[in-house]
Amino acid sequence: MSSEAISILKSERPKRLWVVAIMNIALALMSIVALVFLLSSSKVPAEVVPSIWSAAFSALLAAGVIASSVLALLGSHRARWIALTMALIFFGLIWLHSLIAALDPEGVIGAVPTDRESQKLWAGVVRTSIEIGLNLWVFLSAKTRMFFDGRRAEA
Repeated sequence: MSSEAISILKSERPKRLWVVAIMNIALALMSIVALVFLLSSSKVPAEVVPSIWSAAFSALLAAGVIASSVLALLGSHRARWIALTMALIFFGLIWLHSLIAALDPEGVIGAVPTDRESQKLWAGVVRTSIEIGLNLWVFLSAKTRMFFDGRRAEA
């Protein structure tokens, strides 16, 4: 593929799609790295290490977010919906866990948080809410729909 053709393809993709797909990929990769650390480090308390089923589910979900985001960037119409669904599940579970931790920190953390720790817990809820909102905005926007419709017409 010539550099001129690549330039045309890049200009057709909405910038918002690039930003959110890269955000999804980066955050899913960070989750996989954190999971590997939890499973392999001797410094992690046994109570924090996830079960093999939880670890497998988390890793597969993160891998699904990465793969579907890459395919969506490549213009696959079906991947658009899969990426949105995977992102909503991925960030939705993080949001739910963050919300539960913020509402009942003693039950989740096992200790009364300081004001600063409590603010960090609520910041996690807000941050994940923004990530969910960005995914909805990007994958459901008219610009993105036009891009994917155009890609489908080319196929």
